[in-house]
Amino acid sequence: MLHARRLLRRIPRGVALAWLTRYMAIRVFDVGPAKGLRRAAASDLPNLVGIAGPNGAGKSNLLEQLRIRRNEFIEPGTDVLFVGAHRTWRSGVVSEVAVLGFTYGFEDVLKLDAIPGFQYQPPGGLHWLGGLNRLSSSADDAQALVKTALIRIYHKQRDLVTKQYALQGRRIGEGTVPDLFEPFSDMVRTLLPHLEWLGVDPQNTSDVRCLFRASRGDGPTFDIDELSSGEKAAIALFLPFVEREARVLAGEVAAQSDGIVGLTVIIDEPEIHLHPLLQLNVLDYLRRLAHQSRAQFIFTTHSPTLLDALEEQELFLLSPASVSGDNQLSRLSASQERLEMARAITGSTQVLTRCRPVVVIEGEPDAGPTASDQRLLRLLCPQIAHWALIPMAGKTQVVRAATGMRSAALHMPATPVFGIVDADVSNVDIPDFVITWPVAMIENLLLDPAALWQVAAPYMSVTGLASASAVENALREIAFARQADEVRLRVREELPQVHIALGDLPPDVSIEQAACDRAAEFGSQFSADARRAASEAAERFVAEALETGSYLERFHGKRLLRDFYGRYSFGSAGFSWNAFVTECARAASAGDRVRALTDPTIERIRLYFPPGVAEFLEEVEGLVPAGEVATRCRQHRLAWEGGQTPPGDPELLRQHVFGVGRALADGGHRESAEHLFALAAEIGVQ
Repeated sequence: MLHARRLLRRIPRGVALAWLTRYMAIRVFDVGPAKGLRRAAASDLPNLVGIAGPNGAGKSNLLEQLRIRRNEFIEPGTDVLFVGAHRTWRSGVVSEVAVLGFTYGFEDVLKLDAIPGFQYQPPGGLHWLGGLNRLSSSADDAQALVKTALIRIYHKQRDLVTKQYALQGRRIGEGTVPDLFEPFSDMVRTLLPHLEWLGVDPQNTSDVRCLFRASRGDGPTFDIDELSSGEKAAIALFLPFVEREARVLAGEVAAQSDGIVGLTVIIDEPEIHLHPLLQLNVLDYLRRLAHQSRAQFIFTTHSPTLLDALEEQELFLLSPASVSGDNQLSRLSASQERLEMARAITGSTQVLTRCRPVVVIEGEPDAGPTASDQRLLRLLCPQIAHWALIPMAGKTQVVRAATGMRSAALHMPATPVFGIVDADVSNVDIPDFVITWPVAMIENLLLDPAALWQVAAPYMSVTGLASASAVENALREIAFARQADEVRLRVREELPQVHIALGDLPPDVSIEQAACDRAAEFGSQFSADARRAASEAAERFVAEALETGSYLERFHGKRLLRDFYGRYSFGSAGFSWNAFVTECARAASAGDRVRALTDPTIERIRLYFPPGVAEFLEEVEGLVPAGEVATRCRQHRLAWEGGQTPPGDPELLRQHVFGVGRALADGGHRESAEHLFALAAEIGVQ
């Protein structure tokens, strides 16, 4: 408690007051270093906290630190429950004697660091449970005691009936004894509507059963041990709240005061064993309890379903220490609108939490078995398999998406956003974080005569191609036959992009006249001289490509490949177009040509050095020593702009910039430090 108050003094007064008015739970903490976690700090935490991040960032270590040091971060009146990631369900034969000798509820067990023992005979097959430590790094067997906890509620109900029977003169008035299992029945109806809770069957005192059956039917009954893993996992997550409500109904404790959060539940990956639909049901139930201030939940997750459903105030990111300037933990977004925009562009919140580059590419998305640009690129460049590739239809869309993601003010260390566009003609302004391929489109990377021969060789009798040289000659013939089409493509690209909209017209102007006026206006922007100049420039470009042999990179690659596929009857050889293109990509990926063409672009992204770092370091030179680091940053930026190898290790330089940021933070210049941390996180991405 004292430690929490010391932390409280370090956060702004408005935040501190908000924390005080929300009562108890864990609102502020600062932990680390611990194993892979260097430092994670937070203040004014809400009642629902979902923490995402890549493997190895330290998420489990963070939860373990909150569990171990819980008494430092909570105020009196809040209990902390811990649910580890390695949860197991141990089926056992539970007798009446075993339950009578076990005085702990399931909530009590989740508070403890070790599983308590049984006073009398333990459940059959579970005699070894007593004394087992509950650690985040090993199996957590607490769920083995769910059945025991339900039977304890049954005993409580039975004792309540007996007591009322005596108090009411050997009779029980209707409605005078509450149903202690109603909270449990309500939970089952909400989370598992396909099941019906029937109750505890004590007939065999050596094997007491907790019975269910399928809802809306008279099917067979079955014990809780026979439920699916997901059903049992969902029940175990919320059983402590059932126990609390049962105690209130039994009159053992008073109802929770308004606004006071009595439980903080720390859960490592609540989605374990849960179907995506059940994950959403569980999240809705968590959110309901959190909004009612009945509990605070702090959990980690890798579930795309949960990540997409979390709201901006609930979603936190734990970044790897190597790419975090100071605090590894942060809210992913301060705006629901910006978060939804990023989700719309990437298609998944998970992409935003991987701490890997997001690269928007010009091309087609995966759609079933098609040989999309996205799929071809992964085949051609396996070294970027860990990048998130987001396809967009054209250059304008790529630039808009990459720019929008960067301007969304999302906190995504080690998740820089880039774009890759084709090298065909375009009037679109390209920012420095959008890189241009040295080819007209992805299919140009497949126009490798040696790779195409590797695909064609087994079908010589059908195609008539006898060697790699024959393939090369065939491609040249196809390219020469396409001269006029290539010229037309380039002239068309030079046409001004005009949207003709009539808008509101004066009453004396007809629609036909307005349309003719707009068309004339469009024509005036592209005069005969301009058309002639564009045509001559296109003819020179095409002639030069044919003369130098660069047509395999500069002509319309998809059309060249289509003509090659059709002219040499690959369809008759049993190849569909998609299968042919996929095999060409596999063959080309092993060749030197693809590496020579793609490596420079990939390196431009891997060695990216953001603008403005050196300039900002020079600005803060009067606050902390930063001149030497600023000089090195300027050298790296100039090398990147010139397409040269940087003079030193970018990752090491990033750490030095982080060091300057930490010095700023220690000197009280937190805002400047945060800005520098954000810039440095983009240096030398992986």
